[in-house]
Amino acid sequence: MKPTQTNQKATSPAVILQTEARGKTLTRKMIYMLIGAFAFVLVVSAVILAVYFGMQMTKDNFKEYTATFSGDDGTSTKEKVIVTDTEEIFETAVATGISDFSMGLVTYKFQKTGIALDVNVCYVTNLNTSDFQTPEEFIETHTSDQITFARNNQVLRKYEVTDIWLNNKALGPKSKELCKGKPVFFLREITETRTREKRAKWKVTINLGIVKVEISWGKERKEK
Repeated sequence: MKPTQTNQKATSPAVILQTEARGKTLTRKMIYMLIGAFAFVLVVSAVILAVYFGMQMTKDNFKEYTATFSGDDGTSTKEKVIVTDTEEIFETAVATGISDFSMGLVTYKFQKTGIALDVNVCYVTNLNTSDFQTPEEFIETHTSDQITFARNNQVLRKYEVTDIWLNNKALGPKSKELCKGKPVFFLREITETRTREKRAKWKVTINLGIVKVEISWGKERKEK
C-alpha cells in the first residue's frame, strides 16, 4: 500500500504581495470610514450646539426693569418692564401691554376680573411710535434696572372697541404667546376731530409705561 501524499502548492511572491496590498487597502478604507464618521459626528454636534446656543441667546436676549410711577399726590405704583430686540412689555396687576415695533402694533390683555373688559380677550391697535422709545433707545437710556417716571409726563390715548377681529398670526411672538387661544379685537383711536353723540356704556383707564390708555365700549356711537 502506497503512502498518501499531500499536494501543497507553493504560494508565489506575487500572490503574497497582492494579498498584502488588499489588506493594506482594506485597512486604509476602514480608517477613512472611521475618520469620515468621526467628522460627521463632529459636524452634527456643532450644528446642534449652534442651534441650542442660538435659541438660548434669542430666549435670553432681553432686559428686565422695575418701573416706579409717581403721581403729584405722592402716590406711586410699580410695574415690570421687559425689553427685547423688537418689543417692550409692560406688566401691571391690571393688564399687560406689548409694544411690538416689528409689527407696528400694541397688544393689551387684562388680568383683573373686577372690570367689565373680558380677561379672555386681547385688544390690538396701531403703534404710535412717538409714544415710545425704540427698544434700542430704551436700553441705552435706562442703564439701571430701576426706573422712575412721573405720571404727569404720560401721553393719553383714547380708544373704542370695534367688532373687527384680527387673526392671531398677525401678531408678533410675545403677543401671540399672550393671546394664544383668545379672540383678538381691534381698538380704534378716538381723535379730537371725531365727536360722539352718545357716551360709552363702559370705560376703563390703565397706565402702561408712559402711556395712559382709556378704552371705551358699550353703546353704539354715531360719528359726525
